[in-house]
Amino acid sequence: METAGEVQYRTEPWNCVQLVDGYVPAGPLFDIKCPQGTLSKLHFPHCEVFSGKGRKHLSVIHISDSDESETLDPYETTDSYVVINIRGCSKYAATKKQPKKKYSPIHGLVLLFLHQSTLNVLLLPKNVDISEVCEKRKKMKEPGEEMYIETTPNCKLIPETTYCLSSDPDGEHEVTPLSAEFVDYENYTNYCPTFQVLLSKLAQVKLNLTEKSTNESVWCSVIPANQIGGSPSTSSSPSSPYTPPGQDFFHRHKAELETRLGLLRPILSGLEKCRVLNPQEREEVENKDGSMRNRTLLLMLEKKGGPAQEEFYRVLLECDEYLVKHLKRPHDYGTSEHPSLSRRDLNKSTQEEVAY
Repeated sequence: METAGEVQYRTEPWNCVQLVDGYVPAGPLFDIKCPQGTLSKLHFPHCEVFSGKGRKHLSVIHISDSDESETLDPYETTDSYVVINIRGCSKYAATKKQPKKKYSPIHGLVLLFLHQSTLNVLLLPKNVDISEVCEKRKKMKEPGEEMYIETTPNCKLIPETTYCLSSDPDGEHEVTPLSAEFVDYENYTNYCPTFQVLLSKLAQVKLNLTEKSTNESVWCSVIPANQIGGSPSTSSSPSSPYTPPGQDFFHRHKAELETRLGLLRPILSGLEKCRVLNPQEREEVENKDGSMRNRTLLLMLEKKGGPAQEEFYRVLLECDEYLVKHLKRPHDYGTSEHPSLSRRDLNKSTQEEVAY
């Protein structure tokens, strides 16, 4: 930014007709706006694996509001970004010069989602936002129907190359289709499964992704039985959708936090510093009596939604780490009472407030 200004951006589906001939996508397509015109430099993410002089093949495409395309030379190219200087805003994206139908490997992800007794397997480029994928998948299903299975997702994938997925024990679970092309490297905003594994029973499953032409394994992971135990074929309880840790902590322990938040000043200061609370909201909390302070704060955080609850969890972990540990693992202490704390167990902000 040259001076202060507002930047608005969103990703858009690729329309490869707009690509300059001889170029293919190397990252998401962004629609960027800056009403004040003060934006002068941009970093565009890519997921290319470089070898030799590979960086020289990366550039940036600029698509004007009239849908005219031009290729811009990068100011700088790193392992993660293509940097350019700009004069105006519209649509931009990282691209690479490459003959059509010939692709080099890119960094990819294999993401797993459990829906009842079906394991949905998604092949995506690494520059997607996993939390965005989870939210989009959640909207496709009824609440609680699908669960994100956390595993090691990183791999290298070649666009428009055919891959096969197999499961171990071999033949016990049905995989469909038997093979599929990696095509979601361009327009991947629908986040649809590339493969589906129909689970026959609750048991450990080993998945192996191989390139069909070479039979070379590009990704392998073991999913323990307890991670797929939410399947209706083996349990009466529906699977839970993925919830970030801070939101999960907030909702799971909200009732206990109403009575357990004893020292609010460092917490309120932290929340005000990261702009979760404004001065008026902080004053409203401080003007309440007794436990109503805690209740008022938690009600505000509930209304502000997930990002505010994530910040609250981070601030609480800094201000009162032992309270967080006690709420998350009360069985570690043997009883529901507070463990005894010496002065060295208290963090600095807590010591100051006790002294105050």
